[in-house]
Amino acid sequence: MRRTRPDISRAKRAGLDLDLDEMSQRGAGALEPDDRYRLKTYGVCAQRHDNLFMLRMRVAGGRLSPAQVAAAADASRRWGHGWVHFTTRQNIELHSVRLEDVPAIRDVLEPASLFGRSACGHTIRNVMACPEADSSVEEPFDVTADALRISRMLVERSSELNVALPSRINIVLGGCPSCGLDALTNDIGLVACVRGGEAGYQLWAGGSIGSSPRLSTLLRPFLPRQDVWPAVWSILEWFCTEGDIDQVTKGRLKFLIEAKGEDAFRAAFFRRFAALRDEPQEPLPPVDLPGHERRDLALARAPALGWRAGITPERRPGLASLTVRVPLGDLLADELEAVGRLSPDGALTLTRDQNLLLRHIPVERVPAVVAALAELGLGPDGARGAVDVRACPGTAFCSLAITGSQPVALELERRVNGRPDLPSDAAIAVSGCPNSCTKHQTADIGLAGGKVKVGAKVGLGYQLFLGADLGAGLVAEPVLRLLEEEVPDAVVAALELWGTLRRPSELPGATFRRMGLDVVASALALRLRGDEQALGSDAIAPPQVEPAMSAVAV
Repeated sequence: MRRTRPDISRAKRAGLDLDLDEMSQRGAGALEPDDRYRLKTYGVCAQRHDNLFMLRMRVAGGRLSPAQVAAAADASRRWGHGWVHFTTRQNIELHSVRLEDVPAIRDVLEPASLFGRSACGHTIRNVMACPEADSSVEEPFDVTADALRISRMLVERSSELNVALPSRINIVLGGCPSCGLDALTNDIGLVACVRGGEAGYQLWAGGSIGSSPRLSTLLRPFLPRQDVWPAVWSILEWFCTEGDIDQVTKGRLKFLIEAKGEDAFRAAFFRRFAALRDEPQEPLPPVDLPGHERRDLALARAPALGWRAGITPERRPGLASLTVRVPLGDLLADELEAVGRLSPDGALTLTRDQNLLLRHIPVERVPAVVAALAELGLGPDGARGAVDVRACPGTAFCSLAITGSQPVALELERRVNGRPDLPSDAAIAVSGCPNSCTKHQTADIGLAGGKVKVGAKVGLGYQLFLGADLGAGLVAEPVLRLLEEEVPDAVVAALELWGTLRRPSELPGATFRRMGLDVVASALALRLRGDEQALGSDAIAPPQVEPAMSAVAV
């Protein structure tokens, strides 16, 4: 089947609404390129296989209700080959779906609010929230209600927004240290905080990674909750008004801020925000500020297994959260429902590490839950560590992928798991292209797939990214080109170096930058190839970058 690229700006001008039933009846072979883009805005995205599609379910805040768990599992069994894929943006995907089946899938997912507009394309993508927002001992308050409200209000405006947005927008809310730092790498970041007994947010804007990374700008050090919607809409209005839908490759908000200037962006934002904040809006859902609970009691009432990575105390004494490590983010439908049955309320939370979170588990039940997960081949061990490699679908499914990221990630997990002497607290991410779906530029060790030249060899491989330290305002930088077969040895060698050279509490990025990224890259190349004369074209000499900002204050 011959494919041509869609003209996205033409499709936007003609309108993106479609008759899904009629289009599905025509079949994939009859689709025009612009219709493929229209489908994408409904979350139905072309795969690299002719006539097959990926269907993305938009899960606002990453929260799956029992009804949504059941609907996702049902759709997976009937049309998704019996398994689901979790993304780093708290969404669920079905792969290798036939277009003719999409209306039936919609009829199953739509009643559970898992199918609709703005799951892909130049849209408001998922509004993410801290997975532990209502339970973490570090989260200032539960941001979930605000995330769900923003998501709903934006999706209700999909018809007008999706034709005007120059590119996609990613929004994240959360106040724990990890989620606070995520605000730096998203288009709009809201960092939960409390000032004078009032719940609110720091407001950040203009961040994104990918091939041209830019960290966010702090617009407001404190934004009361009632001002969140006017602030978000002010940014989106400016983006749609000043941006250009014809500049597809340079359409992101970060490029517009750089082109117009940060001062001009700030001035325009504050003018519009001042007007919008006085307009009436729907009542806010209430949130409870954590009181003066006895944190010592919460920490002291540990399960029989003790507290450890993947089993963490909640702020209410006697309750625990349990992270279920999902290798490569792929889970069978039966396993998804079985994990849901282990949740006290049947609900599950998707994390941004492609895992699941079980919340509010009484500490006395934790051993039984861990044992039940073990019977499924799942559990908390290794969650968010070096054996928990983030990976995109790669060339197995994605039409944009250049390399097969999943086999590489599996080999990395095998190699790291076989070396218990290696540091276990490093984040590793493998992307099959430079688009950073796995956020490889924020990982401790990141890999981006592409065609590489190493010495005299040219082939598929990866760029190795090191030096991420978001708290210091630094993303990882490409330091070395690797052939695919070199990747496992290079990652193991990098972990060995960090374990040997790190100072107490020092992150991998800080260790590698202290030693010099060029020095580390050359050491790795020498170890892999042992030929000093061949290093010049393989090591990528990174510029010496000064920290752009201090850590986000929560």
